[in-house]
Amino acid sequence: MLLKSKNICNPYSFSIAIWLCLSLYCQNANAKMKVNSDSLIAVLNSNIATSEYQEVAEFLYQSDSSNKQYALYNAKAYKLLGNDIQSAFYLNKSLGKDSLFLQALYFKTLLLIDSKNLWEAEKLTEKIGEYYPDEIEHYQAKAKYFFAIKDWAEAKRYSAKAINKNNKVCDAQILHALVLMQLDEYKAAAGNFSNCIGSIRQNSDYLNNYGVCLLKSQRYEDAELIFKSAIQHDSSKYLYFFNLGLAQMKSEHYTDASISFDRTAQLCDTVSELNLLQAISFEKQYRIEEALKSYRNYKASGGAINVSKNIAMLQAVSFISTNWYYLVAALIFSIGIIVLLIRRKS
Repeated sequence: MLLKSKNICNPYSFSIAIWLCLSLYCQNANAKMKVNSDSLIAVLNSNIATSEYQEVAEFLYQSDSSNKQYALYNAKAYKLLGNDIQSAFYLNKSLGKDSLFLQALYFKTLLLIDSKNLWEAEKLTEKIGEYYPDEIEHYQAKAKYFFAIKDWAEAKRYSAKAINKNNKVCDAQILHALVLMQLDEYKAAAGNFSNCIGSIRQNSDYLNNYGVCLLKSQRYEDAELIFKSAIQHDSSKYLYFFNLGLAQMKSEHYTDASISFDRTAQLCDTVSELNLLQAISFEKQYRIEEALKSYRNYKASGGAINVSKNIAMLQAVSFISTNWYYLVAALIFSIGIIVLLIRRKS
């Protein structure tokens, strides 16, 4: 016992003991930090608000400013916030001269495409392909580049490759859906949007595109629900109300369609064919005077479809509905005259 106490009190032995304790503590701390970092990265990869994304990204970067992946998360966060200067600052940190970090290269390609710098974007996509030829980011970069230059066939080919590489990546599914829409392949595009409904639920533009695909696929009531979801997130865009009105007309919900078209007119009164659609929805509801007014407005604005017959027919209906008693009286009088003439002859 005395021997052990003596060894512990030895300065050299005591230093070793302290070093071992500190090493064990640091290992536990690093393991804990890794667990926390992994959890935070999982949060960033989930569907969270922009402000929350920025807070988590900033926390990670502060925990280790030398980590290029954390710098990239910050670059993405500031891009979402619309701060391109800060985004570029952190992107440069994640893409140093000695680095060829795939995610950073891919993000820089997206920034170049977004800024219409397509020549530089093309060079960077080639660089990604040179070093990472079979990675999903390579196919995605190619697909987005071809989408930007409106080469739909090539965009479809590369977006399909990205999905084949990993069909769980919603960014790939959504891009493929947008390409298919350009090729009028709406049913297939609707399937891609449906696969990522959880991710697009907070994006009104994607919801509207999904609704258009459902509308073109004759799934009218499903389209109504999706357009309503888009409007819940952003009620300032006339196009969402216009598309909702179209879906409601196809579902024969004419009263609701009229309301949607009225809202469309309030937000944008120059929408082509709006007066015609309003006239048809009013006519289906037997709102004759409102239908007549809309048909006349459509004709006056130089509408492409000849509606003169519709106007004439509705004018006749309107006249009959407002003067029916005179017509009945005239008919009774005519019948009476005919009866008197027959009696005289007999």
